[in-house]
Amino acid sequence: MHENDQLNEIYKKEITKMQQSSRVHFEKILDEHQKLTSGLDSQRKKLEKLKSDMDSQRTGLEKLKSDLDSQRTELERRNKELEMREVQNESEKRKLEEEREKLEKQLDAKQALELEIERWRESLNVMKRMGDDSSDEDSKVNKKVVEDHNSLKEKEAELEDLEDLNQALIVKERMSNYELREAKKELINGLRELSSGRALIGVKRMGKQDSKPFQDSCKRKYSMAEAKDKTVLLCSKWDGYLRDPQWHPFKVIEVNNKHQEIIDEEDEKLKELKGELGEVAYNAVITALTEMKEYNPSGRHEVQELWNFKDRRKATLKEVISFI
Repeated sequence: MHENDQLNEIYKKEITKMQQSSRVHFEKILDEHQKLTSGLDSQRKKLEKLKSDMDSQRTGLEKLKSDLDSQRTELERRNKELEMREVQNESEKRKLEEEREKLEKQLDAKQALELEIERWRESLNVMKRMGDDSSDEDSKVNKKVVEDHNSLKEKEAELEDLEDLNQALIVKERMSNYELREAKKELINGLRELSSGRALIGVKRMGKQDSKPFQDSCKRKYSMAEAKDKTVLLCSKWDGYLRDPQWHPFKVIEVNNKHQEIIDEEDEKLKELKGELGEVAYNAVITALTEMKEYNPSGRHEVQELWNFKDRRKATLKEVISFI
């Protein structure tokens, strides 16, 4: 019985120990389950937020796509309008050239007609004097005078018609030039919206001073700390010279019996620039001066121009429209 009691005591202890172990294990499993549940809730919230963000991004992308489609449609519409206008302008230009040639011929005819009218007048005056001096009525002379007088009136009427046609053609030419200027302005605005640093066709500001040659010269001549400030100072200084209407570094020479204005290389400011910064910066200022003189000699400010950067020349309306 004593051994039995001992065995029962050991059994109870083992049972208690197993129960405690099971309780600890169960509590551990429960704790892990709670942590896992909490983690899953956190992951679910993250997924829901991610889904919400993706929905927002999808909505934004759809709106952006809609805006891009609208812009593409608008660009295509404007492109078609510009193409139609270009075709119309080309047609108008051809008609204008034909009418101009016709006008030149008509002007020649007008001058010949004026000479002929003057000759008729002189002849008519002579015949009138002969008729007044004659004592007998010479019916043939009077008849000739009447015929010449009628012919003179017809010639004068024809001359008036030519003058009216000349005025109409001048008005039409002005209207056509106005339409071309408006089309060019529209193309410049369109190209500014589509501007790209590597575009072959774009808008160039004629008369704008290129700062890179000044920057390169200053880097060679000054330290890195001074070069930037010196570049800004020199660019500002020469930009002021370029815009100053009082500075006129040009001279007039005669070429083939025609007077032509060219850059005066002996100008003091240009000589100072060449000596201080070298040939490259000097050529940049010469280029800006030449462009400004060609495009806006009186205003001395930059003018926007359609430009073919590949060929370094003005771009035609046809090239610009094809590029757009």
